[in-house]
Formats: sequence, structure tokens, C-alpha cells
Amino acid sequence: MNSLRVLIAEDDSLTALNLKEQLQSMGHEVAGIVESGCEVVQAAITLKVDLITLDISLPDMSGLVAARDILQHAPVAIIMITGYSNPEFVADAADAGVMSYLVKPIGEKDLRAAIPVAMQRFQEMQSIRRELKDLKETLETRKLVEKAKGILMRRQQLSEQEAFKKMQKDSQNRNKRMDDIARAIIDAETFL
Repeated sequence: MNSLRVLIAEDDSLTALNLKEQLQSMGHEVAGIVESGCEVVQAAITLKVDLITLDISLPDMSGLVAARDILQHAPVAIIMITGYSNPEFVADAADAGVMSYLVKPIGEKDLRAAIPVAMQRFQEMQSIRRELKDLKETLETRKLVEKAKGILMRRQQLSEQEAFKKMQKDSQNRNKRMDDIARAIIDAETFL
């Protein structure tokens, strides 16, 4: 596995130091150690890390709340580290978007196993998010094109196929995307 930039969010200095040493011995760079939820959210945004080890209990906010905030603003793989093995906490961590869950005390073997799993799960989630975004954009483009075709059919007495071909030709001639052409037609109709 490639070297990762890791942020440690842990309010217990001994645990934080232990994690730092383990991560460094595995060839990873520790970009920082923070002790609070607010600090980890801010550091996740500014430090551009690949992975965060996040304690579930931080002084100013739950690690679960911090994980949700981080994933909204700066998506990154998160491994939740906690002293609690309660199934409820594990489920809450999964719901928050955490990629892996480790119970203290953490050994290097635990981290070696959890990191690749967390990174792979994170990459899969990012891929799914991109596909979903692409599908939404495709659907939105289709809606716009259908609306624009309807306008052309009504205004210029064209068949559906003729209206679509006219839009395609305009798209090619102007070197613009179909959704841009459709928006221009819809905007012109609104103006008139």
C-alpha cells in the first residue's frame, strides 16, 4: 500500500503517540494530531489527508458528529477508534460514513488490516457517488432536452425527430453541450 497522509484525532496523548508511532512504522505520514472534534473537522478541511483515525469520544463533540461534518466538507476515509465495542456504536459509526471500526487497545496488526479495507471502501463509495452524480446530470439533461424539443415542435411545427436533429446540429455547430442548447431554447421561450 502507498504511503498515506493520516490525521489522528485522539484526546488521550498516550494513545495518540502510540498510533503515530505505529502509522509511521508502516510508512505513513502523520499530518497532525488533534484533540477535539472542532479541530479534526477544521484540520480535515485544511490538511488534505487521505485517512483519519477518529476517537468516538472527543471533549467538545462526538466523533460520530465530527465524522458526518468531515464527510460533508472534505470526504476522506475514516477509521473510528474507540473503547466501546457495543453493537449500537458500531452501527452508528457505519451510519455516519465511517469505513472501519477498531476497539482499543489498537495494535499495529489491527491497523495493518483496517487501513486497506477502509481505503478500498472509501474508494468504492467515492465511485458510487460519482456515478450517482453522473446519472443525476444525465437525467437533468434529458429533462431539459425533452422540454426544449417540445418547444421546437410547437413553435416550428417539427416532428420530435426533427426537433432533436435540429438541436444536435446546433450543438455541433456551436460546439456546445446539448444541455446548454436546451437551456438556451427554454430561456428564449421564457423571454418570448
